[in-house]
Amino acid sequence: MTTEYQASEVSSVTGFHQAVAGKCAPRNVRELIRLVRCARTSRKALYPYSTGLNFGYGGVAPPEPGALLVDLGSLDSISIHKDPRSGRVHPVAVIGPGVTQGMLYDYLEQHHPGLTFNVTGSARATSIIGNALDRGVGYFGPRKEDLFGLVVVCGNGEVLRTGFRRLGASPLATSHPY
Repeated sequence: MTTEYQASEVSSVTGFHQAVAGKCAPRNVRELIRLVRCARTSRKALYPYSTGLNFGYGGVAPPEPGALLVDLGSLDSISIHKDPRSGRVHPVAVIGPGVTQGMLYDYLEQHHPGLTFNVTGSARATSIIGNALDRGVGYFGPRKEDLFGLVVVCGNGEVLRTGFRRLGASPLATSHPY
């Protein structure tokens, strides 16, 4: 994990400035879990972001001073769900928090040109998950409707799987949003 513990200041698109304790970038979920558990033990505030480019919805400036910025941008895996039994492709992208609109577009164009997704009017560098969690709206409706089966690292470092993802290889894991 890349970690910079140099106190600095960050600003948002609105011009809001905030002091931060530093920045770290976990390379995988295991590193993220260790970071969260360590921060909980030391009572250090964390402020995660995926790209910081969700202008109008969110950015890299935490609401309180002194937080450690957690850059999730390197968690950028993309895959299209395949049914483990039949091998059929389901039109559902399984993505990490660092995946941007541009990255998913490029992936789909190369591997599955018949598939599309709910884009926003924002930039290619905008995080899909960051936008959805921050009340984002795509051209086909609210982004929150597109998210299901989340794998969440909780504040105590435990992992929570939402919806039918908690059942593992269930065919409903990527086909039922509720």
